[in-house]
Amino acid sequence: MIMQKNFLDMPDPIWCMWFSGFVDGEGYFQISKSPNCGLALTVTLREDDKEIIDEIHNNLLGHIYYLSYKRDRVKGKSSCNQWAWKIRKISHIINIIIPIFELYPLRTKKRISYDIWKEAAWLLYNKNHLTETGQQRFFELHEELIDSHRSPFSERGYMVTSPKILYPVQYEFHP
Repeated sequence: MIMQKNFLDMPDPIWCMWFSGFVDGEGYFQISKSPNCGLALTVTLREDDKEIIDEIHNNLLGHIYYLSYKRDRVKGKSSCNQWAWKIRKISHIINIIIPIFELYPLRTKKRISYDIWKEAAWLLYNKNHLTETGQQRFFELHEELIDSHRSPFSERGYMVTSPKILYPVQYEFHP
């Protein structure tokens, strides 16, 4: 029997803080416009760090993938095999991932990518991407996300100076 995770049960706050920082360093936000509109958050780690991928999966659902680079090594490239965790289901993104990042914000330039990705998530969730203007906006967000990986500045008003924090964040700890 497959156990269903209750979306109202947020993982441990300390774990969520860790996850937010981890995604700041290792996560990748994706917007896909082909063949269907979709999004994903992916974390990829070396093969020997699989327990971290398992922990993320156990806390947040999603899927785990094994990436073999044997073919690259045969060609002389130095690549190691990897494990990847990916979450794509829009209800999981809206009900699990976005609340974590709203409570425990990303603190690096990846915040720019997240803001773009989050807007695309709400377009999909509300089915606004099915309208002509919504689809056009979704495609614009796709291009903005690609550009956010290249440019040190964003039209969203952030100035990116890595590794500085984009804005101050205060945390409250409750024993």
